[in-house]
Amino acid sequence: MSINSIRKTPNYEESDWLETYYKQKWSFNKKTAIFEVVVLLTLWIISLLNGKQHTMFYIIFSMLCFMMIIAQCKIFLKAKMKWWYTFIPGYDLYCMFKIAFGEGLYILLAFIPFVNIVVYFMFWYKLAKSFGKSTLFSIISILFGIITIQIIAFDDSKYTRI
Repeated sequence: MSINSIRKTPNYEESDWLETYYKQKWSFNKKTAIFEVVVLLTLWIISLLNGKQHTMFYIIFSMLCFMMIIAQCKIFLKAKMKWWYTFIPGYDLYCMFKIAFGEGLYILLAFIPFVNIVVYFMFWYKLAKSFGKSTLFSIISILFGIITIQIIAFDDSKYTRI
């Protein structure tokens, strides 16, 4: 299916043809997330065996950043936001706080020393809760946010505003 055929479909508005194309072309599932983690661990093990930790560190860091970008795009799509908001520095954090807290201005609390630690814990807890996760999962997400954001992004949970 090409972009032009999606654009000509009468059910889609002009503004969301790219999102529709993105959803059809890049449908992710749990197997994709597991595959990414397996590749990441394999590269890490290879780097330890070869003794070239610095080069592999940059590769692993790049893969983590890429995985976080994809996860954030998926979370924005679940929350009925534009996926390309991920690539606007600062505004992506505002949108994530808006998803978690319902109000994006809570991001200003993240700039106050010592308060930002509490805001960090509240952010991960509320983000998990806004996607219908359990209290235990929300507490685990405080400690392992990089892993739980992948789970939230790639599972079948629906966004529910708190």
